[in-house]
Amino acid sequence: MRNHRFATVALCLVLLALTPTPSTAEEKIKVFIDQDTSGPAGTDSLSIALLLQAPNIEVVGIGVVAGDAWLDQAVYHTLKIVELTGKTEVPVAAGSE
Repeated sequence: MRNHRFATVALCLVLLALTPTPSTAEEKIKVFIDQDTSGPAGTDSLSIALLLQAPNIEVVGIGVVAGDAWLDQAVYHTLKIVELTGKTEVPVAAGSE
């Protein structure tokens, strides 16, 4: 199960890298993140933080599910990441336990 999640994160990052860069500074790629924030070695948390900080990405929301951590813990970690990156306007929603 962990390998599947890691592969999903890796695939998302590869697809993100292959996505054409917006032609203007105002044009951004809209992304919805759906993760549990507790992947191996913090990969889920890191990918959320990187996407929130990317200058050409607009995160339109984050869905949090139970996975490698309980839902309450995952939501807490996601809210902390959003706060630490200064992106408190990004909605965070709790999903399936």
